[in-house]
Amino acid sequence: MLWGEVYATDNVWIDNSEISQGAYISDSVTISDSLVCGQCRIFGHALIDQHSMIVAAQGLTPDHQLLLQIYDRARVSASRIVHQAQIYGDAVVRYAFIEHRAEVFDFASVEGNEENNVWLWRLR
Repeated sequence: MLWGEVYATDNVWIDNSEISQGAYISDSVTISDSLVCGQCRIFGHALIDQHSMIVAAQGLTPDHQLLLQIYDRARVSASRIVHQAQIYGDAVVRYAFIEHRAEVFDFASVEGNEENNVWLWRLR
């Protein structure tokens, strides 16, 4: 389901997911069984799946204009990415909670499990 000024273009694949409130999805992104809400950018060949929650919120850090972004070949599975976080490059995030302005990038792998999520945040 898409609602609330969502922009989805190019070869985007959205399956059994809810996208809302100003999300901008483009290129060859795949979103499956997940929730994306708020003003964010997801582009490139990013993959979001396994009931991930992407919840963008600006103004919680000194950089009020920074958008939450997931791009390049980043993969997010069974995770929560919130506020103004940045996930990009070939990063893999699985069973994690990434918030505020935290960045996961290049070939980083942040992986918890069903019982223990990994939690990353950056306040400044």
